[in-house]
Formats: sequence, structure tokens, C-alpha cells
Amino acid sequence: MTIGIGMLCSTKPKPHAPRPDAIVMLSDTMGSTETDSTDQLYKMLIDDKHLLFGVCADRLERCADLWPVLVRENSSRA
Repeated sequence: MTIGIGMLCSTKPKPHAPRPDAIVMLSDTMGSTETDSTDQLYKMLIDDKHLLFGVCADRLERCADLWPVLVRENSSRA
């Protein structure tokens, strides 16, 4: 099973009303095939230059195909 979780959170301590101003992303590293399992399957995508982060789940090849498009669109808006 592939795990990719994104969660909104607030970085402001109480007594402030909680308002989402950050996101926490989690992913596992285990990958399984029909014959083997490995812990070398990285499911978090990072673009340091644009400070863009993503977490993959389900079909990783689709995530990998979509990632360059997201980076390009993000950089064109900057």
C-alpha cells in the first residue's frame, strides 16, 4: 500500500484562532513488486529552486509525469 498524506495545520499558538498557514506532508518509502519489496522508493518530490514539494500516492509514474508540469506552471507565475 502506498501512503501519501497532506494535512493543513496552523503554526500560530493559542489563543489565536487556528487558521491553516502551513501543510505537513508524509510519505512512506516502501515499494513492492510481484516478487520483491524495497525501501528505496522515494515518493516525495522536491524542487529546491522553487520551494515546491509534493507527495505521491497510488500510481507513481503518473505523479512523476505530472511533476514537471506543476514545477513549470509554478515557476511561470513567480
